[in-house]
Amino acid sequence: MPLVFRSGTALTMMSLMGIMIIFAAVLQHAARPEPRMLSFGHAVYYGLGALFVVHAMNAIIRAKLPIPLPVVRIFGGIAGLASRSSSDRFDSGAAAPHSR
Repeated sequence: MPLVFRSGTALTMMSLMGIMIIFAAVLQHAARPEPRMLSFGHAVYYGLGALFVVHAMNAIIRAKLPIPLPVVRIFGGIAGLASRSSSDRFDSGAAAPHSR
């Protein structure tokens, strides 16, 4: 990573994103009552939502819009949900069946 991202801020942000992905996967696994295989796939949607929130916050600051932070977080949730629903189109269905 240091060869790609040279600034300390970028390295710190990438490290924090990695930690949050691991926490999200472990907590998602622990919240389920029955034992299942640990999966990091859903953490991608958390990361995409967080990335969208960072870009939205930068755009709001540049435009000097009076939008409160809780509203911006809702946009991140919507972005994560949209990325999830758009990736469902490419699901081959080869995975084991699961209840919805």
